[in-house]
Amino acid sequence: MRLDIRLAAALLVVACGRTPAAGTTPEPARADSASAAAAQEIHRLQGEWRQALVAKDTAFFGRTLMDDFLLTGDQTVTSKPEYIQKLLESADAFPESRPVESTVRVHGDVAVVTGLIAYGRTGSDVPFEMRYTEVWLKREGRWQALHGHYNPLLRPAQARTP
Repeated sequence: MRLDIRLAAALLVVACGRTPAAGTTPEPARADSASAAAAQEIHRLQGEWRQALVAKDTAFFGRTLMDDFLLTGDQTVTSKPEYIQKLLESADAFPESRPVESTVRVHGDVAVVTGLIAYGRTGSDVPFEMRYTEVWLKREGRWQALHGHYNPLLRPAQARTP
C-alpha cells in the first residue's frame, strides 16, 4: 500500500479554541505559565508523534488520539481506527520531516496549533511542505488530538531553517 500523504502529514498534532458563550467575543490566548506549559507539552507530543509513525507505534496513537479523532485534508475523512489501520498496513517508510513553523494557542483545556512542516522525499532532493491545523483537548490531565487538517502545498519547499 502506498503511503497516504495525510497519514504522513499527521506528524504534528495541534488543537483548537473553545467556542465562546453566545454574545461574547473570544478572549485572546494568554501567555501565562499554564499556557506555556501546555504549549511545551503539545510540542513534546508532536515529537513523539513523529517517532511513533516511524516505529508504527499503535499504542501511542491509541492513547494520544481521542476516540472521535478525525483527519481531513482531501476528499476523505479518516477516523482514529482507520488512521491506525493505515499505519499498520503501510509498507512505505515515512519521510523525514521537520517543523518549519508552529504556533500553539491555548484556551483553557483546548489548544489550536497551526504551522508548516517540510518533508524530504526518499531518493529525491525535492522536498514538499504541508500547512496544518490540529485541535487538542485536555482530558483527565492529558492532552489528546481531536482533529488534524493537512493541506499539501503545490510548490516545492524553499530552503528554510526552523
